Amino acid sequence: MELRYDGKVFCLSEEGTTSVVKAGAEFELLGKNVLGEVSLATPAVADARLFLRTREALYCVTSKK
Repeated sequence: MELRYDGKVFCLSEEGTTSVVKAGAEFELLGKNVLGEVSLATPAVADARLFLRTREALYCVTSKK
């Protein structure tokens, strides 16, 4: 599952690994995070927050500014 937002592509695997890739013609991995839980949901963005749903939890990620 993937989501495009703010020049980035957020990919979430069924195993719960989130990869952030720069949108563009050339591949550039910006970050990777392992949630350690099964996820079958698509990431979502609302009010500049990224929401990630796993089998056990709902995570909300924001940027410090």
